[in-house]
Amino acid sequence: MTLEFYGRTVKPVRLSIWDHSTALSIPNWGKTPMKAAGSVLALAGMVMTLIASSPAQQSQSTLPALQPKRVVQDHFTDIIPVASTNVLEGALVGASDLKIVLDQLSTYVPDGHGQAMCLQVASRDGRYIGRFEYDISSQHSGYYGLVLATQWKSQLASYRASELAVLVVFKNDCSFLLPNDLVGVASWGDWSEPSHVTLFLNATRLDSRVFIPDEGRVYDCDLIDSPVKTAFDTKCQVIFSSLQRPSRLTVRLYRFESLQPEVPFRIAIP
Repeated sequence: MTLEFYGRTVKPVRLSIWDHSTALSIPNWGKTPMKAAGSVLALAGMVMTLIASSPAQQSQSTLPALQPKRVVQDHFTDIIPVASTNVLEGALVGASDLKIVLDQLSTYVPDGHGQAMCLQVASRDGRYIGRFEYDISSQHSGYYGLVLATQWKSQLASYRASELAVLVVFKNDCSFLLPNDLVGVASWGDWSEPSHVTLFLNATRLDSRVFIPDEGRVYDCDLIDSPVKTAFDTKCQVIFSSLQRPSRLTVRLYRFESLQPEVPFRIAIP
């Protein structure tokens, strides 16, 4: 059998990889069968490398893990405290209705990050607050598993992803969240083709919207339908494909259509 390829007549070479049921046919463009086989194997190696580097194909155990340099706060109580005064409480990709697995928490570290990565985990019911500082001064960009050094693992294991706000911030020190800080997104294990980024807000039951000025987009946020919402009460679903790398976002709260102070920040996505 011969094939026409860009006006040239070529003969296919039959190669068998692994077993006879997986034979491949490739044109012999003036190469010996051994060289042609080498080309196929090299191409296959490149494809396998790309697949292995994709977080959708990696289990959490294969991601490099970041250990916290310092535990700033790790507190669980049955006495509900006063809600946080921060507006932005978390940014998450992946399913939010599943029970969490603590050792599957991960994030994406972007290029141009600061010296430190600051992680905050807050339960919606206000019972748990954890703050951890990670040294990422020597880390390259990529996906990393996050070791959650908490003494309250059994208590946290009962929560769903929608009940824990995870806030990742890249800066030189873990001070308070400041305007235009670089915020990361977290996941409880699922990075496969995210459709949305869910922002968790402590909007104190005010109307809220998310603006993406570079894209001219506006997203209305929804009050969480739950009687228990001490730490955060609102979620915003932002379409993943509408975000750049990084994107500038602004959260705006409204009281009877009167604009309250804005919360501008940047968000780093894969």
